Amino acid sequence: MKLRLLALCLPLLFAACASRTAPDAVDEQTDIMPSETEKTAPAAQANDESVLFYVIEKPLYPECKVSAETRYTLLDKNGTAKIAEQDGFIYPLTAIPNIEKNLTQEEKKLLATLFMSEKKPEQPASKAQRKKHCLDARTLAKRNRGSSSRMGIINAEGEWLAEPFVSKWHPDIDALLLQKLQQLFPGKFQTASEKAQKHQARIQQDAGAAVSLFFPSDKANSAMVYDNAGTQTVGLFDVNGSWLINPQDFKQRAYSRLIPFRNPQNFELWMSVKQQGGKKCYGLVNAKGEDVLPPEFEYFPVDWMNQAGRFPVKTCNGLEKGFVDLQGQWIFKMPLEYSHLDISGPMAPNGWFRVTSKETGYTGMMDSAGKLRIPVRFKKLEPLDNGEYVMVLDDKNLNGVLNAQGEWTLKPQKESIKHLPNSSLLEIAQADAEAQVSSYQYRTLNGQEIAEPFTEKGVELVFGFDKQGYGFARKIDADRQAMLNQEGFVNEQGEWIIQPEYSFTLLNQDAKPGKKAQKPNETPDYSPAKKSGSKVPDSDLQHIRFNEHGLLIAVKNGKKGVIDRQGKTVLPFEYKHISLYSNSIVAKQ
Repeated sequence: MKLRLLALCLPLLFAACASRTAPDAVDEQTDIMPSETEKTAPAAQANDESVLFYVIEKPLYPECKVSAETRYTLLDKNGTAKIAEQDGFIYPLTAIPNIEKNLTQEEKKLLATLFMSEKKPEQPASKAQRKKHCLDARTLAKRNRGSSSRMGIINAEGEWLAEPFVSKWHPDIDALLLQKLQQLFPGKFQTASEKAQKHQARIQQDAGAAVSLFFPSDKANSAMVYDNAGTQTVGLFDVNGSWLINPQDFKQRAYSRLIPFRNPQNFELWMSVKQQGGKKCYGLVNAKGEDVLPPEFEYFPVDWMNQAGRFPVKTCNGLEKGFVDLQGQWIFKMPLEYSHLDISGPMAPNGWFRVTSKETGYTGMMDSAGKLRIPVRFKKLEPLDNGEYVMVLDDKNLNGVLNAQGEWTLKPQKESIKHLPNSSLLEIAQADAEAQVSSYQYRTLNGQEIAEPFTEKGVELVFGFDKQGYGFARKIDADRQAMLNQEGFVNEQGEWIIQPEYSFTLLNQDAKPGKKAQKPNETPDYSPAKKSGSKVPDSDLQHIRFNEHGLLIAVKNGKKGVIDRQGKTVLPFEYKHISLYSNSIVAKQ
């Protein structure tokens, strides 16, 4: 049913559901009904203004692999039932990607209280099907083909805001639901096809040719217009049907094309390209079609823009290089005596940045006043802790750490060094070829030793720390093997702030509870193998992070539940699948 619901969403909201899977995907967290003895309010209740709902999906016949009937319940963040158990599905609108794109904060709060729901057909398909509690794939497919959809929008009280329409995927159902959303949020919802119909005639008339639109993302407010062959940019258009750069203006600016400037800060920018003397030069155009930076520079890397919107540039004639901001103002110009140095990294918050010698390839650090702070004599250099420390590799292939005064806080050594994110800790790996595993020591950035090594406390750090200081870790047993079902979070002192009573690694695995990490695997793609030897791909560990409500899905005794940052059980461990969304949790038993 969820897949069919998502299919309905395709033409509904900017084709937003096109890449979305059903909400019972394992790594998205899905099951929630608190038991009478274990009901606890979620962490989100700390903020009385927050909106959070639980959608509980419960099979009527749990002994079946596929139950013939399913019941749905809606709870508020305190565990109070808002909608009594019903047989029609409940699906939060906020789970649809990008649906909140153009909404105000107040409108987002309203949207968080709205759900798509369904009324089952009044007459079952057949007497034979009614008797079946467990469905096989063939019967399920037959039932789905024979059913008629009755879908609409309800609020958190179960009231129908858009009455369910009887239709076997009738084409009008999309328009009717969209019409209701437009009434609730005037001017905020349009389908992609409506946009195209609204703008296509005018664009083609002004451009004098058949054209196509290219939006760099679903959140973009401007679109590049290019010919149907996809080879020539002819202008820039906005979502309201107005030219930002019309074809005549585009020709006058002598651009050859526009390229989406997909920067990590999500500023909506376009990189302009212009041919000058047989060379491509680049600039920046904002979402209003204004030249932020004229196309007079060599290509500049997107990921070197810092949070302040400052990024390194070099003029096409090679005479000037430095940093500019998003207003096109020079923040720093390289002094003439250092013209042999190239900028090779973004500017840190303290104004420092990496420079590289064109002759030797060695690197150092310079500040925004043009003073060399770290000499240009290292093969590799990585700024740490907002630039206050740097990790270096010298010409003897030894690793070390320098402070802002150029003093060694960790003298060069052959062991590999890693800085743990959002912490003051360095992890030093000492390989044991005989045991085929590395041991780890920890020091602070200023060189102090950790009083008691993590391993002596029975702790194995897996990653670094999040911005709240939570470090994902595993408990180490007597024979120094990490337990995949004894995971939690520690602080920088190696103290458990969430006890190792859970499994997070096994959320996407078929491993049995109590399974120990395996011996190191030779496959280099498995980064955790360097520590515990657990054969778990890095990609499967990316879900181990708290959401904006401070909630996290965990596994205990083979069942999924939800905990908060205090280690409190928000949702008991009774579920097969759990999905966390911005303002809702969908759970399936």
